[in-house]
This record gives sequence, structure tokens and C-alpha cells, in this order.
Amino acid sequence: MTEQHTASLDQNIEQLEADIEADIAAAPSQTAIAAPAAEAQAADRAKTEYQGLFEQLLTPGFDVLAPAWEVSAKEITALSEAYAAVAAKYYPDPDALGPEVGAVLLTAMVILPRAKLPRKRPQRAPATPPPSEPDPQPEPGVQQGRG
Repeated sequence: MTEQHTASLDQNIEQLEADIEADIAAAPSQTAIAAPAAEAQAADRAKTEYQGLFEQLLTPGFDVLAPAWEVSAKEITALSEAYAAVAAKYYPDPDALGPEVGAVLLTAMVILPRAKLPRKRPQRAPATPPPSEPDPQPEPGVQQGRG
């Protein structure tokens, strides 16, 4: 091999090494590859959580507020899925909603199923009725009815 040929090979090897290093630097890292998958998993988790929440709110809500509509479980599931997608879009992390929103939702989940029930317990009748007073007897010689 000539000296010129060896120098040309060395130059080609250096160029290949530089190209490989540039390719490695430009390639997405394992973290960058895993990030979209993690985001998709987080979005799916959020949708699942929201869907369960909406089902818990809508089922008693329709039962109490519009029982004659007879909204089916299938319809409630469809509505829950639709609203879960909207909630996940605007609030992708259900844990970050804050205590205020959580308190309102929990209150609705507790109150809605009980909304049909009376708010007060019915009065219990006494175990034994009180003795009744006898009807007053008219006095002898006094005329009744005409005044």
C-alpha cells in the first residue's frame, strides 16, 4: 500500500467515525423513545379514572333527577367515556385536580344516591298510645245542640 492510499483510508475511517458519532447523537435516546409510551399510558390511566368517576356520578344522577328516562347502563358507559376523554384532555393528571374539585366530586358521589331519600327520619309512633279522655257527659237537665 502506498502512503497516499493509507492516508486516504485513514481519512475515510475518520469520516466514518464522525458520521457514526453524529448518528448516535441524533438518534433518540431510550428515554425519548419511552416518553411517548409513558404519556400514552398516563392518558389511558386518566381516561379510566375519569370514566369510573363519571359512571359513579351519572348513574345515581339519572336515577334521581330523571328516572322516567330509563337511561341504560350502556348509555351511561358511552356518556362516561365521552366525558372522560374531555376531562383527560383538559386535566391529564387526575391527581392534580386539587382538593376543591375532589371535594365537590366526592360530595356529589355521596349525595346523589341519597337524593330520593327523605332528609329526616320518620317520627316513630309511641309504643303505647296515651290514655284518651272520655267524652264529657252532659249535665242533667241541660239541653244539648241548640244554642
